[in-house]
Amino acid sequence: LVIVIITSILMTLIISDRCLSLKLLIFKLICQCATPRELKAMLLKADCICEQGKGSHTKCSHPLLDYKITISGKDGNDAKRYQEKDVKDLLKDIQEAQK
Repeated sequence: LVIVIITSILMTLIISDRCLSLKLLIFKLICQCATPRELKAMLLKADCICEQGKGSHTKCSHPLLDYKITISGKDGNDAKRYQEKDVKDLLKDIQEAQK
């Protein structure tokens, strides 16, 4: 209940600072189980480049970083725990690279 209230308060704020926006994406990723579609949307919002791979695989990278992560699975399925961790780590790396 507390997490839901905090999440709703944070989401209603008008955010202009890019760094704070990345913190909210990380917070959202920690609080709920995501689908591959939501993970890709988070990465696109953080200015990542997502390229379609083979089958249901998508490769995502950011211009400030020198590595890519792969998100697999159909868009409506639940994402694997390691995929959520990869996205969270990538968002944190982007945040540190922008400082």
